[in-house]
Amino acid sequence: MLRITFVDPVNIRYMGGGEVWLLTVVNLLSKRGYDVRVISLKSNCEIRQKIVKIPRSVEYVEYDSIRLPRGNSMPSPFYISKFLGKINDSDVVYFYAYPPNELYLYFLRSRINKSIIAGFHT
Repeated sequence: MLRITFVDPVNIRYMGGGEVWLLTVVNLLSKRGYDVRVISLKSNCEIRQKIVKIPRSVEYVEYDSIRLPRGNSMPSPFYISKFLGKINDSDVVYFYAYPPNELYLYFLRSRINKSIIAGFHT
C-alpha cells in the first residue's frame, strides 16, 4: 500500500485555502484505500476552526514549531529526528513549499530518501 505524507507548515485548524485543499485530498485518497498521514505544526497562527474532521484511517501528527520573523512556521529542531522518521517511513511526501520551509527542505534533503513533491498554494 502506498503511504502518502502531507506536511502542512501552518496548523491544519487555520483552515486557509491550502488546508481546505489538503483535507479534501486526504479524504479522497483515504477513501480510495491509500495509507495517508498528515504532519501539521503547532504554529502561532490564528486558529479559525476548533474542530477539524480528519478520517480515522488517516494518521495525524502535530509537532511543535518555531516562528521566524518572516514566513511561516517550521518544525522545531528538537523534533528533527522524529520528523525525518515519519518522512522516511513514507513512499511519497508532499510539502507546502512556503518560506522558510523550502530552505528547511534544502538543508534536510541529504537525510530524506523519499520522493518529494513541493506544492505552492496561492
